[in-house]
Amino acid sequence: MKSKAGLVVAVSLLCAVAALGQEAAVPLPPPATDTIAPDIPGVVKGGTKVQVVVDGLKHTDGPVAMRDGTLLYWDYMERRIGKGYKGRAK
Repeated sequence: MKSKAGLVVAVSLLCAVAALGQEAAVPLPPPATDTIAPDIPGVVKGGTKVQVVVDGLKHTDGPVAMRDGTLLYWDYMERRIGKGYKGRAK
C-alpha cells in the first residue's frame, strides 16, 4: 500500500513539474517586408520584390495564387478553404 501511495505521489510531482516547467509561447516575429526573391527557374525571376499578401493566419497549408489575385489556403483546424485578398482574409 505504501509503494502505491509513493508511486502516485511521484507521478503527481512529475506531472506538476512538467506542466509548470513549460515556457510561455514566444510570439512570432513580424513578416519580412523588404525581401527579394532568389532566382527559381520556372517559378520566379531573381530580384523580384516579395510582398506580404495576408498576415496573421494560423494553421494554414497549401496557399495557391489565383489569376484574379486572390489567394486560396487550407485552414486545417477549421476544416475549410479560405480566400485571401491583399491585406485581409475571409
